[in-house]
Amino acid sequence: MLKRTILALGVLTIGAAAACSKSNAPEPTDAGATAQQPADAANAANAADAANAGTSDTPSAPPAGAAPTAGGGVAQMDPSVVLDPSGKRAGASAKPPPQPPGIAGAKDDLAPAPITPPPGCNPGRRAKCAGADLAGLERAGKDLSGADFQKAKLANANLSGANLSGANLTGASLKGADLSSANLSAADLSGADLRDTVLAGANLTGTILTGAITPGVETDGATWAGTTCPDGDTSSTTCKGMHTKY
Repeated sequence: MLKRTILALGVLTIGAAAACSKSNAPEPTDAGATAQQPADAANAANAADAANAGTSDTPSAPPAGAAPTAGGGVAQMDPSVVLDPSGKRAGASAKPPPQPPGIAGAKDDLAPAPITPPPGCNPGRRAKCAGADLAGLERAGKDLSGADFQKAKLANANLSGANLSGANLTGASLKGADLSSANLSAADLSGADLRDTVLAGANLTGTILTGAITPGVETDGATWAGTTCPDGDTSSTTCKGMHTKY
């Protein structure tokens, strides 16, 4: 009986010791999972470093309407800048405003203004234009025979080839006018200002030039017959010395 009791106690003691040893032993681990943990940590650290490098070393582009500062920062956007829905300055591609007259088309502005004859003066045959301001008039090749241009202003007028036979041009200003090849037969130019006037090839048959002012006048090829020269001489066939002031 005593032997059985001792044997039973021994068995109990061995069982308890085995149970205690099992509870204190470490649990088995997954070798793959243990090795993956350091790799995941390393990858996370590298990603964090890359993110920090991208945000700290690379400056961000300034928003539209804002200008970068000397320190690398971005100045506040100008509140007056208006952006369209695409983020561009509104009206950036708009056409420039039209230029005021005198700037755009300046070349056209330099063109001579058309002559507007005064009421009752229609420069043509037997026209009544005494004292009229017709400077720069364009009547090349036109019939102006018998017209009254007494004391009219015809400076720089273009009357080349015009028919001015019998016209009254006494005291008229013809300075710089072109009367080349014009028919001035029997026309009266007494006291007319003929400075720098072109009379080359003009018909001066019976023309009266008494007291005309003639410095610089050009008479090459003009026809002289019965012409009254500026000095009143009617015997000269060329009004020699006509280019001086009388």
